[in-house]
Amino acid sequence: MNLKTRKPVTQPSQAAEMSILEREQIAKDYYASVRTNVLLTWVLSNGLLLVCILGNAEPTNTFSREQSTSWTKSYLVFILAFTAITNGVRFIGSTLYLMARAIAG
Repeated sequence: MNLKTRKPVTQPSQAAEMSILEREQIAKDYYASVRTNVLLTWVLSNGLLLVCILGNAEPTNTFSREQSTSWTKSYLVFILAFTAITNGVRFIGSTLYLMARAIAG
């Protein structure tokens, strides 16, 4: 009867592994939350910047070339240049990575 109702014995190493796994999961959840909050803050700040820069423009003159403000032009040039630079860096980095991977195996 004692063998039928015997409680399983947990080894100390398994209990320690469970707590390590739980701690790793808690850390992963924390960093996922931080990434989400940083991305949300970045998107909202970009939206606020866009509203501040383009907020003074007249809605009727949005697509006319003569009435566009210097703020609008400078903002769009900045966005274009920043996007071009970051894409160039990404392209160069990706190409170097693929070449190193092809050579080193």
